[in-house]
Amino acid sequence: MTIQEILDLPPMKGLRVIAGAANIASRQVRSVTVMDAPDACSWVREGDLIVSSGYIFKDSTELLMDLIKSLAEIGAAGLGIKTDRYIKEVPSKAIELAESSSIPLIHVPNHFAFADIIHPVLSEIVNRQARLLRYSETVRHSFFNLSVNGADLKTILENLQNFTHKPFGFVDTLTGERYFFGEAQSLRSRFDSIPLRDLLSSGTPDSISLNGKVYGYLLFDCKQEDLAERNCEIPITQAKGAILLYMQRRVAEIQAESRYRNEFVQDILIHNLRFEGEVWNRAKMFGWDLQGSHCVVVMDIDNYKHQFEKRSRERDFLPMLESTKKRIYRICKNHVHGLFESVPYTEMSDSISFILPTEEGFPAFKAKTTPLFRDIQTSIKEDTHFTVTIGIGSPKDSVFECHHSYDEARKALEMVRAATGGNRVTFWKDLGAYKILGSLYDTDTGHSFYREYIGPIIDHDKRRKSELLRTLKAMVRNNWQMKAAAKDLSVHYSTLKYRYAKICDLLEFDPEDSEQRLNLALSLKLYLMNQDLEEY
Repeated sequence: MTIQEILDLPPMKGLRVIAGAANIASRQVRSVTVMDAPDACSWVREGDLIVSSGYIFKDSTELLMDLIKSLAEIGAAGLGIKTDRYIKEVPSKAIELAESSSIPLIHVPNHFAFADIIHPVLSEIVNRQARLLRYSETVRHSFFNLSVNGADLKTILENLQNFTHKPFGFVDTLTGERYFFGEAQSLRSRFDSIPLRDLLSSGTPDSISLNGKVYGYLLFDCKQEDLAERNCEIPITQAKGAILLYMQRRVAEIQAESRYRNEFVQDILIHNLRFEGEVWNRAKMFGWDLQGSHCVVVMDIDNYKHQFEKRSRERDFLPMLESTKKRIYRICKNHVHGLFESVPYTEMSDSISFILPTEEGFPAFKAKTTPLFRDIQTSIKEDTHFTVTIGIGSPKDSVFECHHSYDEARKALEMVRAATGGNRVTFWKDLGAYKILGSLYDTDTGHSFYREYIGPIIDHDKRRKSELLRTLKAMVRNNWQMKAAAKDLSVHYSTLKYRYAKICDLLEFDPEDSEQRLNLALSLKLYLMNQDLEEY
């Protein structure tokens, strides 16, 4: 308790502060002791309130001054001196020193026995400790019961608000959800106007973490000193423990559900299905309707595996890359589930696949989903600087045929990535000639075909480390327009013109012959489809 609270006790009537009055509301008293020996400072502890008859310094103001200095160094709560017995009044020099040292000096009337001060103060301190222990036990028991009974996160947070009566918000880093309790309008508005990262760095959030992994943040909308009170400190500590137990339980549930879900969806995609009834029962468990027409959408992270080679020696690289992949998957799921309420999906090493309903027919499905896929690509690039290539297989009348749609989606994204570099949305039904090339690429026939038409510039690039093949790609991509190709490559028009002339010379190519143009374009696409896809 504080000096002020002691002076307010009825038995303390008559005690009066004569110095250090500005600090009596903040000086915490842990115990009361009597000092009537010159060396008694050796037993004084921080937070002690000292009571003295004044006998030891009745003949020496310097001894009193030394005592005040020692008490200030120790951190004593204050000094009470009986007057009108051994000293008539406290010297002004001692009062000035006590004031400057922030040590409260208290006048104790002569009729007070030491026990008249010690017993009421210690009794009040003990009673307060007993009340605090009872309160602590009540709080602990409350949160313990919630944890034992498997309470959800919102219930735990509501219990915290019932004990603290302070407005606060909570950010669940597992799901991204935010909760607000009490009069937290200003906190809510800050969440709406400021990015979470900036909000956490500018405030003083209380993190819920274990082994370095953060599961959530508590942010109170009040002064920090208000939270130092015991009626806030105890429930916050207990709530953090209960939240951590809930998060651990939730993580285990998510991992188990994720593993079972991935196994089921992958069984569909690789056609590892045995009994029709098993499929419907497993789908029902996840709340999925797999009746009717469906197609498979594969969202594959561009250059993901290549990152292992480029940055594998960087510190904390793998955790950072894994975290980025999870953010990408979360963006994909959030966008898809915003348009389709509940659909099957599975996460693989560097891709996530969805099985989407196509009952409305392919044209309507394409018109509905194309903006969705573009939004996903934009969000991923803005958030992570990675790109994704999205392949969409053709619709199948039965989920038991979706493995064909999955194969088509994979081929579609691999073909378009090889030809154009990735970050594209490709529908298998729209590929046209690429479907034919798909049966030729990575075969001896396909290899012979492209070597016949573009082999000389491939060899020239390898010998001279030139960029003729890259120039030819730009020409094909820009419909054989040299100005557009030069702009695409960020080279001068004269440079492009020189390279193009060299290509024509090496390949004995007539730019005006449409048949030769077609052969070169097909050869280039076949060649690129045979290369290491991660390079493009």
